[in-house]
Amino acid sequence: MIISLIAAFTINYVIGRKNIIPWYFSWDMMWFKYHTMYKPVIMGRKTFESMNSKPLPYRLNIVLSKHHILYNNKIHNIFIACNPIQALSVVQKNDEVMIIGGGLVYNAFMSQCTRMYLTKIDVVYNYGDSWFPSYNPNEWCVVYNTNKKCVINTGYTYNLNFQILDRT
Repeated sequence: MIISLIAAFTINYVIGRKNIIPWYFSWDMMWFKYHTMYKPVIMGRKTFESMNSKPLPYRLNIVLSKHHILYNNKIHNIFIACNPIQALSVVQKNDEVMIIGGGLVYNAFMSQCTRMYLTKIDVVYNYGDSWFPSYNPNEWCVVYNTNKKCVINTGYTYNLNFQILDRT
């Protein structure tokens, strides 16, 4: 099974602030949807709560949580796991599982992952409180790479770099 991380982060590796993603880029949302659709996703409790505790549709949603305030609900495709090993046991028969955050969850799976789908945002964001883990680029082979310019409603233009990396 391929264990993949998918994330968007800034030059200084920020992925969030106060339990929200501090940007919205439609290209990045399409990238995320395209690469996660119909695949199981593993996320932390805070990431799940940031989505109003609603599962992503058409995906098996596995929430890592030490708090048992959530419940397992097969109707809504939600499973709660206490640790990464338990989370992976739920999806072991799948071809690929997507790790979607947050920072602690990315850290927990970084050593096991064999693929990363990354959106690199060409900006420094100094107000983050959650970060994507640093990684050694020499351990990865870029198998896909493209750039997009995105203009947001404030008129600012951002450069986004979309990459797929496979571990060498």
